[in-house]
Amino acid sequence: MTSGENPSITFSLLSENLDQNYPGALHVDLKYTLTEANELQLEYKATTTEDTVINLTHHSYFNLNGHDSTVLDQEMTIVSDKFLETNSENIPTGKFTAVSGHDFDFRTAKNCPASIDNSFVIEPSNEVVATLYSSKTKLKMSVYTDQPSVHIYVGGNCFDTLKGKENTNYHPSSGICFETQNFPDAPNQEHFPNSVLRKGEEYHQKTIYKFENVI
Repeated sequence: MTSGENPSITFSLLSENLDQNYPGALHVDLKYTLTEANELQLEYKATTTEDTVINLTHHSYFNLNGHDSTVLDQEMTIVSDKFLETNSENIPTGKFTAVSGHDFDFRTAKNCPASIDNSFVIEPSNEVVATLYSSKTKLKMSVYTDQPSVHIYVGGNCFDTLKGKENTNYHPSSGICFETQNFPDAPNQEHFPNSVLRKGEEYHQKTIYKFENVI
């Protein structure tokens, strides 16, 4: 843990060999940094003692209106022209669905849907891959990542039964997730990006959430 400017904290996890049937002892470090530029940076690193499958992400919920409101009146953009097609069990089929003419075309700003659980294909870069904006608070969150996909999730299983901050009942539209990651089910789809971490190599990914006031 560091303090002062750009304070950070690193959490570590050791997943033992054959934990959940995955080969190799996997050591993971996740460093959270708050920067002077109003950014939340997430930096992942991992090593393994045997070749293994890896796809790390997180499931943080965001709500720019505050924890006791809804995200459904907030606008989202995603710089993506296709998302992964899935079957009835929400497992990728290996095919892609074009966003053109689809309700999930977020290339221009659109209100967050009440229910979404889909992975959008993005080009990893130093540019913004997704945004969230609240006209109520004038807050904007921009997402940057080096991963090939951002999984968007709204509709959590809270159902007004999960108590949160200030004893608030959280509901399915209390927050939205921007889960930056590799394509789900990549090990079973030859044309998906590689998801195997080799012994002796280091896994690394970085995601940034930048916050700013937009007048």
